[in-house]
Amino acid sequence: MDLIKYLEFKEKLRNELENELSPESIERARKDPHARRYPRPCGMTIHTGIGCTYSCTYCYIYDMGFPHKVQPYPLSDKELLYALTLNPYVVLGPGGTMLAMGSVTEPFLPETRDRALEYIKVLGSLGNPLQVSSKSVLDDEYITRIKEYAPREKGI
Repeated sequence: MDLIKYLEFKEKLRNELENELSPESIERARKDPHARRYPRPCGMTIHTGIGCTYSCTYCYIYDMGFPHKVQPYPLSDKELLYALTLNPYVVLGPGGTMLAMGSVTEPFLPETRDRALEYIKVLGSLGNPLQVSSKSVLDDEYITRIKEYAPREKGI
């Protein structure tokens, strides 16, 4: 895929979202770190929440100041997507930047699982590779929903 097509796709998506989102949503997304953060070696980390109740002994998030209680990430699915369209370091579309969920919280905690599913649905439609790091046990119905929303060739 040539670079121009990726840039055109990202700009088109950003313009569509600007027509859908409220000025408050746009401002919230612009101020969010997803709009400017560099991807990590594992990809662009997508936060479904802040903090984690699992308190795994090897986990680094508590050393970073994250709490032992969790709250869902404040951006809606479309706000998150808009923030990613603003990020100059993220390539959206098939073969683009890996998107990685599960870095500063467990994505499938009761408090974050709905947000995780929203994000998987909106990000899956882009076609980017998407990984989810989880320790949760999920039932068959939830796994089926994740599979339904998983990345597929669409995007560009």
